[in-house]
Amino acid sequence: MRKVLEDLYLGNIVPNEKVFVRGTPFAKALATIEKNETYLNTTLEGKDKDAFAAFVDAQSELNAITGREGFVDGFRLGMRVALAALSDEDSELMALV
Repeated sequence: MRKVLEDLYLGNIVPNEKVFVRGTPFAKALATIEKNETYLNTTLEGKDKDAFAAFVDAQSELNAITGREGFVDGFRLGMRVALAALSDEDSELMALV
C-alpha cells in the first residue's frame, strides 16, 4: 500500500495519461476526428476557420473537465465503498477479536 502512495506522490502514477490500442473503437473514432479536423482546417477560411478553431478548443476543454470530474467521482465512490467495507457500525453482530 505504501508503495502505491509513494508512486502517486512521486508522479509515477499518472491516471490521466493513457495510450490507446490500435484497432479499437477508440482508435477508429480518433482517426475519424483527425481526418475530419484536417479536412475542415484545409477547406475553411476566415471567420469559419476561426469559429471551428474555437469549437475545437472549447470541446477539448470540455473533455478535460469531464475526464477530471469522472476521475474525482470515481475515486470518491471507490473510497466510499472502501469505508463502507471497513465500517462495522451498523452490524448486528460484533467480532470477538
